[in-house]
Amino acid sequence: MLNVINFRLKAFLVFLFFLQSFAQAQYWEAGGFIGGSNYNGDLARHVVLPETNLSFGAFGKYNMSEYVSWRFGVNYAKVSGGDYNFENYQYRNLSFFSHLWELDNRLEFNFVRFGTGVLAKRSSSFLFAGINLFYFNPKAEYNGNIIQLHPLGTEGQMLDNKKNYSRVNVALPIGLGYKYSLSANWVLGVELGVRKTFTDYLDDVSGTYPNFELLQANNGSAAVALSDRSGEINSRTRSASQGDFRGDPAIKDWYYIGGFTLSYRFSRIRCTFSNF
Repeated sequence: MLNVINFRLKAFLVFLFFLQSFAQAQYWEAGGFIGGSNYNGDLARHVVLPETNLSFGAFGKYNMSEYVSWRFGVNYAKVSGGDYNFENYQYRNLSFFSHLWELDNRLEFNFVRFGTGVLAKRSSSFLFAGINLFYFNPKAEYNGNIIQLHPLGTEGQMLDNKKNYSRVNVALPIGLGYKYSLSANWVLGVELGVRKTFTDYLDDVSGTYPNFELLQANNGSAAVALSDRSGEINSRTRSASQGDFRGDPAIKDWYYIGGFTLSYRFSRIRCTFSNF
């Protein structure tokens, strides 16, 4: 009987702990983000720091408790890469850049109680994970002009009833960060996250070289020129043939976003049990 009472008492205390945490942390935040972005894929076998580009965004956040928050927002990032960064691939001579827009949707998990409650800490490390939707549009410079690669079908997309790849895709964000309460209302943070995508065409490179004659007849000379750019090096003749590997379709592309956040806490939304 005594064991049952002790168990119930402990369970009740745990319930009160989480109830208090929820009641003290139920408020909204809004803020912004600025930092850098990078990628790795067929045109970057690993992250190349000089290819880091600007990234920024805006977000809202709902603190469900002092341990868990839901964050949603919109981010912009630029990603770029090229064979010029890797000696073993310079013969291929491909490059790209893309402006990327991301709908961010994640949960944040604080390591300690974080908020404005009596028992809350002023700072905390955190982890985050979620599911995002993003839009990308790979481009390349050719003869002084910026060319969109997607409509060209550089790997034979749209030939023989093949579908072109979608420029809207899903990414799984995973990362970590640290945040600090500057005051009761303002929070400064720093974070770094990776995005696992389910496309191999972030850089417009994935599979094999197409039939160049068929490509030119259907998609034009620009499609052929930007499919195989090896001939631009030292006035070489084109070295690729139909079916040669242009990329590695087995490995999907990743992109990375990291930087600083600044957010404002709005007044709490009181719960009916917040006076407990």
